[in-house]
Amino acid sequence: MDTTVTLSAKARLHLRGLGHPLKPVVLVGKEGLSEALVASVKSALTTHELIKVKLGENATTEDHDRKAVAAELAAASGGEMVGLLGRTLLLFKRNTKKPKILLPGEKAPKVKPPPGKAKANRAKRADRKAKATAKTPREGRSTRATARVSRELEGKPVSDPADGDFSDDET
Repeated sequence: MDTTVTLSAKARLHLRGLGHPLKPVVLVGKEGLSEALVASVKSALTTHELIKVKLGENATTEDHDRKAVAAELAAASGGEMVGLLGRTLLLFKRNTKKPKILLPGEKAPKVKPPPGKAKANRAKRADRKAKATAKTPREGRSTRATARVSRELEGKPVSDPADGDFSDDET
């Protein structure tokens, strides 16, 4: 199954921007492209989707320059070569099960909560709403409002705040 994607110039530029701060994950040494190296590149691409590969000084021979080695490695690993700067290669391969990187123009997939989660979330919201509406007289109110509410709860007459009469004596 061929999972390589031909990248647009915009997508390639986006991936180069994402790859800039990355450190090289795989180093190509004097043995060049071995089966073990290709397997480690495939594993890293599956895990990270976007990786940097550093080509050592001895990785190239007279027969293969750095561009040829980079192209062979990309083809062998099933990844797409995003860029080659000096001896540093940037490879991308989309993870088919759980993609981590969105390319320009793609929308994030909608994630539905598991079946039991929706009901639990509704119950949590209802609990929060009930707690918010059932405040004690002192919570979140000024002292005048607290005095007014406590008088109402005790059944005492409430004076008008405009009068300025907040005495504790009963009338």
